[in-house]
Amino acid sequence: MYYPELFFLCFSVIMFSVASYTDLKNRIISNKITFSLIAVGFLGNGFLAIYFGTIISFFYMCVATLGMFIASYFLYKFKYWGGGDAKLITGIFICNPFPVGYLTFAFSMISHTVLSFSIQKNTKTAPFAPVLFVSYLIAYLIFENLLK
Repeated sequence: MYYPELFFLCFSVIMFSVASYTDLKNRIISNKITFSLIAVGFLGNGFLAIYFGTIISFFYMCVATLGMFIASYFLYKFKYWGGGDAKLITGIFICNPFPVGYLTFAFSMISHTVLSFSIQKNTKTAPFAPVLFVSYLIAYLIFENLLK
């Protein structure tokens, strides 16, 4: 693991911890959390792309992140999750390597579906940021141990 990847990992874990706490306590994910995650990911990866001369990979990352945001936005519009959750998964997608973003999205979709069916009798839905956080940690462990 190189230093920028370690920085993005630590920053993502901190932001996810704060988002999970506020989602559990207040049922809201602050825009400060999600937008700072998106801004740090975008600016940090932009700087790394310029520094290492990999502008085309940065472009592909931006296109993939835009695709993830569009998918998350549709899930928000269909009331599958909240707006903060859509921005949070977009921030994780731009802050981390591609397999981690995809795996986090996949695990969170599976987890959310299982949670939705398990608490279907209750009208109140469970906060989704902790589910995203656990999905992120599982995805990162799989990426670090199995895919590299």
